[in-house]
Amino acid sequence: MIKLTNYDNSSVPATINTNSNTPSELFGIHNRDLQAAPLQAHPEGFDFWQIFAIVMRSKWTIVLMTLVGFAASYYYASTRTPLFKATATIELQKREAEIVQGSGVLPANIADSEFIATQLALLRSRSLATKVALDSSVNIPVGGQSAAQRHGAEVDTILSGITLDRVGGSRIIRVGFIHPDPAITAAVANGLSEKLISSNLERRFETTSYAREFLTERLAEAKVDLERSERRLVEYAGDKKILDIGSESTAGLAGDTLVFLNSKLAEAQSDVISATQELQAAGGGFIQGNFSQLNELISQKLNLKQEFDDKRTQFGDQFPAVVSLQARINGIDAAISSERERLFGILENKLDAARERETLLNARITELKGDVQDARRRRIDYTILGREVNTARSKYDALLQRMKQISMLGGVATSQISIVDRARVPTYPFSPNKPFIILFGLIGGFVMGAAIAFARYLIDDTIKTPDDVKIKLGMPCLGVIPKVKAGDNFIVDSMANPRSEISEAYFSTRTALSFATSNGTPKSLLVTSNQPEEGKTSSCVALGVAFAKAGSRVLVIDADMRKPSFVADAEKSIGLSGLLTTHTNLMDQVMVSEISKNLYLLPSGLIPPNPAELLSGPRVSEIIRSAEQLFDLVIVDAPPVLSFADAPVLASHCEATVLVVQSGSVRRPAVERSLLRLKASHSNLAGVILTHFDARKAGYSYNYYYYAYGKAAGEYGNRKQKSTVTHSGKKINLFYSEDQNSEEGGSLKVN
Repeated sequence: MIKLTNYDNSSVPATINTNSNTPSELFGIHNRDLQAAPLQAHPEGFDFWQIFAIVMRSKWTIVLMTLVGFAASYYYASTRTPLFKATATIELQKREAEIVQGSGVLPANIADSEFIATQLALLRSRSLATKVALDSSVNIPVGGQSAAQRHGAEVDTILSGITLDRVGGSRIIRVGFIHPDPAITAAVANGLSEKLISSNLERRFETTSYAREFLTERLAEAKVDLERSERRLVEYAGDKKILDIGSESTAGLAGDTLVFLNSKLAEAQSDVISATQELQAAGGGFIQGNFSQLNELISQKLNLKQEFDDKRTQFGDQFPAVVSLQARINGIDAAISSERERLFGILENKLDAARERETLLNARITELKGDVQDARRRRIDYTILGREVNTARSKYDALLQRMKQISMLGGVATSQISIVDRARVPTYPFSPNKPFIILFGLIGGFVMGAAIAFARYLIDDTIKTPDDVKIKLGMPCLGVIPKVKAGDNFIVDSMANPRSEISEAYFSTRTALSFATSNGTPKSLLVTSNQPEEGKTSSCVALGVAFAKAGSRVLVIDADMRKPSFVADAEKSIGLSGLLTTHTNLMDQVMVSEISKNLYLLPSGLIPPNPAELLSGPRVSEIIRSAEQLFDLVIVDAPPVLSFADAPVLASHCEATVLVVQSGSVRRPAVERSLLRLKASHSNLAGVILTHFDARKAGYSYNYYYYAYGKAAGEYGNRKQKSTVTHSGKKINLFYSEDQNSEEGGSLKVN
C-alpha cells in the first residue's frame, strides 16, 4: 500500500476512489513573465480598497483600542474636579492721554503687537500675582506651616490658574482665572486687572521722580560745560587776532576772487588749445575761419582754372588765350601763398598771447590759494569752538526746560489701560468638558488602533495575498489554496468533491499551468517550497489528481529523499534512489495509485546518505526524460529550497518549476532567496502557489475566495435538469442528471 503526506503533514493511505465532475470557472490566465524582477513598491496613488482591506484586517484591534480610548476618557472626565472660570475684560488704549503735550517722561506708547505682548507678560508676572495675593478680598485656601509658605502657595495657585485671551486683532484682553471656588475666580480676575493699572501708574510715578533727580545732576554738568566752552572761544579769538565781524567777509572775498580767476584760467586754456589746433591745421595747408580775401582769391582761381581747361581742350596749350590764362592762374597762386603766410603769422601771435595769459592766471591763482587756505584753517578752529559753545548752550537750555515741565506736572499721571467689564461669579463649571473628552478619547482610540493596523501592515513583510506574490515578488500567482480545517484523508476527500474549495483552487491552478509554457502544460514540473510544511507534497498530489481527472497520465515522483512523503514496500518498488543507482526500467518501479486510474507514483526509495550528491549525476535527467515520454505530465516533489541543494539541481532538469509559499508564514527576503537560487540553476520559474490562504484575514477584496456551491447547490445538481431546444423545426427535450457515483459525473438523455 502507498501512503502519502496529507495537507497537515499526517501520513494517510491513498486508497480512495474519486469521481471527478466538470470543474467550475477557473481563475484565468496569469502573467507568464517568468523572469520578471521583483517589484520594489506598490503602485503609486491612493488606493481606497487597499486601505479598507488593511482596516478590516485589523478591525478587532481598532474596535478594542476605540473601546479603551472611550473607557479611559470617561474615567478621566468622571474623576476630574469641577473647575470654574471668571473673566474680566480690559482695553489697551492706542495712546495715553497727555494733559500737556510732550510733558511725559517716557515716550508715548502705541498699543501695537509688542505693547500688547508686554502687557500679557506683565499679567503673568510673579510680582503682580504677589500684589493680588496680598489683597484682602482674595482668600485662597492653601496649606503651609508658616505665613511665607502660605503666601508662596497662594501666588503659585494664582499663576497656575491665569488665562489670557486677546479678542481677535483688537486691543481687548480677557483676563480669566480658573479655580474650584467660583467666588475666588471672580476676585482674582478683577484683582489682576486692577493691579495691572495701578502697577503701570506706580512705574510712571517712580520714573518721574528718577527723571527729576537725573535732570538736576545733568543740568549742573551742562552749566559747567557751557562756561568752559565760552572761555576757550574768547581766548582763541584773542590769540589768532580773529575779528568776528570782518573775518567772514574777508574769507568770502578771497574765495570769490579765486573762483573768478579759475573760470578765466579755464577760458585761457581753451584759447590755447584752439589756437594750437588752428596753427597745426594751417601748417598742413588748411586754414580755419572765414577770411574774405583768401576766399576771393581761391574763388578766382577756380573760375580761371575752369576756363583754362575748356580753352586748352579746344585750342591747345600754345593758344594765346590759353597762355594768358595760365599766367593769371600763376599770379593768383602767388597771392594765395602770400595770404596764407600772413594768416599763419597771425595765428602764431594769437597762440603766444593765449599762453602768456594762462601763465599769469596760474601765478595769481597760486597766490590766492595760499591765502584762502590759511584763512580757512584759522576759521575752522574758531568755528569748532563756536559750535561747542552752541551745543553746550542748547543742551543746557533743553535740560532747563525739561526740568521746569517735570517739576510742574510730575504729580499728574494717566493710564493707558482701562477696565471694560468686571468679572462676575460663575454659576456653571468650566471643566471638565465631558462630551469633548469622551469624543476625543473615541477618536484617539480609533486613530491609535488604525495606526497599529498600518504599522503592522508596514512592518509585516510576509507573503500573505496573491497581490503580494505579484507585487513583492514579481511572480505570477498560479493558484490560491484556501485555508480549511484539515483531517485524515484531507486532500483525497477534498479532491474527490469537485465543489470543495480545495478542488476548485487546484483546478484553477491546473488551468494556469496549461499556459505556463509556449507549448501549454509543461511535460515535467518541479514543485518545491521555501521551508518544510508549506503544503508542497499536498500540492503535488492535488495537482496530480486535477490533471488525472482531465484525462492526463500523471506521474508523481517523490524526490525528497531526506523526508519521503510516499512510502512503499521495497519488494514493489526500489523507488527513485534505486533508479539513480541502477539502470532498472522506470515502468517496473512505477506504482498505480488507487486515487485515480490516471495517477501513478514513484516513491523515493531507501534514504541515501547524501541525496544531493546522488541527484547531481546524469541519471536524474535520463529518468525525467524517460518519464516525459511515458506520461503526459511528470510532477517532481522536491525538498525545500532554503534547506538543501536538491531542489535547484532537480529544477535544472525539469521543464518548469513551481514554488509553494504558505500564506503569512514566510518573509519576503526568504522567498526572494529561494527564487534567486532557482534562477541560478537556470530553472524555468512558472510561478507561485499560495497555500493556507485565509481570505477573512486578507481583507475585503479577497472575499470572493469564500464562494462555494454549498449544500443547496449540491442538491440542485443531483436533480434532473430539463431544457428544450429546437432542431429542424422540432422541439427536443434534454434531461441532464448528475450521478455522484459515476466517474463521468452525469448523463445526458434526449427525449
